[in-house]
Amino acid sequence: MPRPDEQPVTNVSWHDAAAFCDYVRSVEGDTCRLPTEAEWEYACRAGTISIWATGDDERELRSVANVADASLQRAWPKAPILPFV
Repeated sequence: MPRPDEQPVTNVSWHDAAAFCDYVRSVEGDTCRLPTEAEWEYACRAGTISIWATGDDERELRSVANVADASLQRAWPKAPILPFV
């Protein structure tokens, strides 16, 4: 289903995004690149100073991250789980 131009791009691999940056550089002559991991985290954190983007409580990471927790251990009993679960 086509998306309006105002909507963000979805389901694009890193390689596709990098290729698009290469294309923009070749056509426009402008600098175009993907952000580094540090730049991406800085932008996503929006000025927060906590240890993690979710705050200082590591248990909150489960709400936003794909972490090895008790649900993984139920599906795969030999999986190591994070200590706070």
